[in-house]
Amino acid sequence: MPDYFQLNDFNKFGLWLHGLDCFHEHSGNLFGQSGPVPIQRNYVDDVKTSLQIVEDLRLLAEQMGRRELEQLRRKDPTLLFQLDKNPRGQLQRHRSSAARLKGFLTFWVFLEQYKVLATSLIRLPHLSRQEFKALSYLLSSHMERFLASDAHQELQPCTADSEFRYLIQRDVVLHLEMPGVREQVELILVEFFQILRLIRYIGDEMKVRFQVRKLLVLFAYCYRSYLDFIRLLNNSRDYLDRYQPEIVEAIFSTTFALKMETRKVFKERLVTIEPDMPVNKVYAEMEDALGLVQNAFQECFINLVQLLNPGFDERRFFDDLRQSYEETLRLLDDLELMHRLAGEARASDQDEDWEDVRNTLKRFDQASKKRLFFKDWQDFEDFDREFDDCPPGERPFALHRFEIFLTTLLSEVRKRTVLSKFGTSKSSSQLAVGSSQPAAKTAQLQRAQSV
Repeated sequence: MPDYFQLNDFNKFGLWLHGLDCFHEHSGNLFGQSGPVPIQRNYVDDVKTSLQIVEDLRLLAEQMGRRELEQLRRKDPTLLFQLDKNPRGQLQRHRSSAARLKGFLTFWVFLEQYKVLATSLIRLPHLSRQEFKALSYLLSSHMERFLASDAHQELQPCTADSEFRYLIQRDVVLHLEMPGVREQVELILVEFFQILRLIRYIGDEMKVRFQVRKLLVLFAYCYRSYLDFIRLLNNSRDYLDRYQPEIVEAIFSTTFALKMETRKVFKERLVTIEPDMPVNKVYAEMEDALGLVQNAFQECFINLVQLLNPGFDERRFFDDLRQSYEETLRLLDDLELMHRLAGEARASDQDEDWEDVRNTLKRFDQASKKRLFFKDWQDFEDFDREFDDCPPGERPFALHRFEIFLTTLLSEVRKRTVLSKFGTSKSSSQLAVGSSQPAAKTAQLQRAQSV
């Protein structure tokens, strides 16, 4: 089974190139923060970040150049290329390659020139917005010429992109009768896939090289891709409503869910990150943010695909569904534990049982809450504040409302598509070893010690 999320050098080159262009266009306001960018802002650090990304682009260009030289040597064994020495110069000297890859080689030269220019700019004590925008214009103009060149198409190998598209055409949209509808739905799923692959790459990059500023560039590109995708969904609704109205409701639900879930990531979490914060704190914030956006996009993608083909096995795409399944079971265990403790505390009206509920809720806030959608977070935070200030006479009423809320939430979580793929049993706590049993035992031990 192919790994549809595996990126080759060409994919990585395009990703970082578009990310750098996005960074130049929106630097100082990466996630659409409210308020203008300060006029006197110093852009020296921004150029340093750009320089790091350009260095990665140069290395990827060298790797793609060596791949082209290897292909030339396989076609003509008489060619004696030294693959480890100046691949750009060797490609330029080879007539057919120089003509075929002219746009790529020209852009490669520009990357070298950009490096020299950026290195001189970071020596300045202050870099104004106008000077940074001049550098941005230089980048975008060369980038547009490269993307429009024949070399851009020539370099793209046959990869998982075409395999994914073929799979979607064959197993998901084939039954749609109108060609225009098929093409529109296929476009939605392909763009969905591109964002999911970007999210997966950010996670891989975090584990290999945790460079905060560069990772924020990838997150910013993810945010702009998300905005473009929402526009695509809105435009598709107007078109599909005429020919395939049953799909429109799913697209509306997808749009609403993505807006709700990504707001927490891009508007609250990532905007507070500063590169000079402690590394462990920044890593934790980015990891949680990435998990939220990945869960939202993955769940929405699965729901849309299964609407089009209920028998489609999404495990063909996602190799981490087993982990998601086990995390969902642990989430169910923790929710069931809180529901049971709330019922016991309401029936007994004892201070010990009340404290068990409060402590379990606080542990849930630190652990399992992140496995919920963001729309449910606020309710837990409201109950936590209410319990902190709740007088004894109001506790039974507060616990009753908490039970009703948990009953509804448990029903929603049990409907998650990932549960149906692995099968559910009569009790989730019998299938997974989560935090619920240790939490219950801890509560019992604490109560015994207090006696």
